[in-house]
Amino acid sequence: MNRKEQALVAKTSSLFGVEVSLLMDRFGRFAEEMNGSLDSIMEAKGTTA
Repeated sequence: MNRKEQALVAKTSSLFGVEVSLLMDRFGRFAEEMNGSLDSIMEAKGTTA
């Protein structure tokens, strides 16, 4: 691999890394909200998970 290719790969992987962390952050928040909703539903039914 020449220097240009290495630079391109480095840029792509760093951009991809940022995208992945943003997606994971969003998914984490979504999962927390879903978990909270499930807890609320369970409490409303009178059962605890």
